[in-house]
Amino acid sequence: MITITIVYFTNKIQHVKKIKLNIGTPVHEALKILQINIKKNNKIGIYGELVSLNHILNNKDRLEIYRPLKINPRELRKQKINRKLK
Repeated sequence: MITITIVYFTNKIQHVKKIKLNIGTPVHEALKILQINIKKNNKIGIYGELVSLNHILNNKDRLEIYRPLKINPRELRKQKINRKLK
C-alpha cells in the first residue's frame, strides 16, 4: 500500500485529502476512487510537474489538480499597470 495526498479546489475552497492506494495505481484510478471529475482543461501534476492520467503514483506523492487560468497573467499585469497610471 502507498499513501498519497491529493490537493484540489472547489468554489474557492482548498481540499487536501490523504488516501491509501495499492502499489501501481495510476492517477485516473485515484481520481475515480475519490469521485473527482476533472474537466478537459484541468491539468494534473505531482509536486508541480505535469503528469498524465496514466502516470503510476508512488508513496508520498502529492497529486495536484490545477484550475484553468481565468485570465492570462501577462494581461492581468497590463490591467494593473493601467489602473495605477489612471
